[in-house]
Amino acid sequence: MKGAPLLNMQLIRDRRVELRLSVRDIAKQLGVSITTVANLETGRAHGEQPLSLLFRLAEVLAMDVTDLLASPRPDEAAGADDDLVAKVSSVLFELRHLTSPEILATALNVTTGDVEAAVTVLDRRVAKFGLRVHRLRGDVGIVRSQATPTRDELHAAWQQDFARRSMTLSQARMLYRVWLGGFEQKQLSNPERVTLGQLINAGLVETPVEIGANTVVLTADVRASLGTGG
Repeated sequence: MKGAPLLNMQLIRDRRVELRLSVRDIAKQLGVSITTVANLETGRAHGEQPLSLLFRLAEVLAMDVTDLLASPRPDEAAGADDDLVAKVSSVLFELRHLTSPEILATALNVTTGDVEAAVTVLDRRVAKFGLRVHRLRGDVGIVRSQATPTRDELHAAWQQDFARRSMTLSQARMLYRVWLGGFEQKQLSNPERVTLGQLINAGLVETPVEIGANTVVLTADVRASLGTGG
């Protein structure tokens, strides 16, 4: 019987891309054909797939099996309260990391079911803004969709913002600390990490692979502009 897809096709594809795996890679790990994986991502023949395949797919994608199931149709989530949707959106934006619906329910004094309904509505609403609700092992968060700006475009946007507004004092201090050297990201407070992230997004500092993920340095362009070479 034909009907709505049983699995969250977009989530499956997004997670595969996020893990930098090809359709062929997934097929090989699952022990199935490329066509089968393509069907999972396009909504074809979902009802014909064995349950064991769903569990293996969740393991390969490092996700909870329940996250792979398709979200309720719009009419099934119609009961979500707009105020709650706005609150859930604000909390997820402020936290900036995955959190469980149970934590959100406790914080907002509602049921977990209320939060799940709000998240379903939120996922539809944020898509038009280049965002999506990311689910992993039962937790949820708001992330950029796959249709995201390139790194160069992000750098350009941040640099234009700096040029128009000028750096904040905290950003200038962080840039100076990076120039002096001698510290690692793990030593920073949360506000300092946010500031450092802004400088990285602007293409002013970087974390070279050959040095280590925790070490930050000025980019070549900034070093050249300061006459420090390197």
